[in-house]
Amino acid sequence: MVVLSFGPIEWIASIAVAVTLLVIPAWVASRSKTGEARFDADGKVIDDE
Repeated sequence: MVVLSFGPIEWIASIAVAVTLLVIPAWVASRSKTGEARFDADGKVIDDE
């Protein structure tokens, strides 16, 4: 059995991952609402420029 010990670096990394997972969907939603970013069925950004 492996016991995971979290040091400061692991805590920072886990917090950064959690924040990233929360911020990215909100950012994408805000961009899509303003029409700055649109996505096709595969999740790729549609660039009209």
